[in-house]
Amino acid sequence: MQQQEQDDNDHSTIRLRKLLGTKNFADVTHLELTVDTTEHSIAMLGDKLPNLASCKLSNSKIGSVRDLGTRLSGLRILWLNRCGLADLDGLSAMPLLAELFCAFNNIADLSPVAYLEQLEVLDLEANQIGDLDELSNLSTCPKLSTLTLDGNPVSQADDYQDHILEMLPALQYLDDMPVERESHETSPADAHRQRQRQASLAFLDEASGDAVELERRRGELEHLNEAIRSSEGSVSSTLCDFGLPLTAPATTASSLLFVCFAFINPFLSRENSPLPEHATSASELTYHASSVLCGNPSKSLRSRRESGCVEPDDDSDSGDT
Repeated sequence: MQQQEQDDNDHSTIRLRKLLGTKNFADVTHLELTVDTTEHSIAMLGDKLPNLASCKLSNSKIGSVRDLGTRLSGLRILWLNRCGLADLDGLSAMPLLAELFCAFNNIADLSPVAYLEQLEVLDLEANQIGDLDELSNLSTCPKLSTLTLDGNPVSQADDYQDHILEMLPALQYLDDMPVERESHETSPADAHRQRQRQASLAFLDEASGDAVELERRRGELEHLNEAIRSSEGSVSSTLCDFGLPLTAPATTASSLLFVCFAFINPFLSRENSPLPEHATSASELTYHASSVLCGNPSKSLRSRRESGCVEPDDDSDSGDT
């Protein structure tokens, strides 16, 4: 028996040498052949070809993936199209498999695929997969980006595509078509851009509100100035329009100027605003005042003179008598 196995191995070795055209099997990284495993065993491929990375056995007669042996741990790409496969048992011996092509076979069970954590491409076109629950075996393949199930009964299910897209977030191509997703989640980059837009809108709203308030105050101030220029004799009625009390019948335009300075106080700095060169003694009394002055300013001027704060002014005294 052992002699028979040895003869078979020697025969396989001779065939491989003829097929590959080399005696140095360690240099072989790709193999392509057609074989009937019921007549010729290929279980020794992993031992003979330790660096084999891709193997194409399409159109062969292979009953199970187990026929390939258990020593192909470094295999990355495997073609088994139209091989008459009934199952995928044996894939667990190929943990690094990244691309698997098994179209036009009789495969219905996907549980062996669950062991392929490095799998990126899976072609199972025209097989016998009929249950959506079978697709749950693919959820353990986080890198799976290309999947072909067209021609399987399962592809006719109403929620077929939604079920797959929900289960495989990394999937980019399904049945040779680009995947189109409706994004329901915001990426970190989009969330950052959204926060920036919201901050900008808030800033613009605040700036707009300040501009409106400033424009309102400017309009009121212009209304006051217009009142001063148009009719000095009707100042009393203008002050009444602004709700300011009148304590003297002889209110002058100077009173209204004092009101204006106090009115625009929020927009001026009292500490840093110099006294105008043309200011009179009356303006020295009221400029930088901390409160609004109403009524006859002459009485206030006389009071300050009596306290020694302002030097006497003949014109003011004579105008008050």
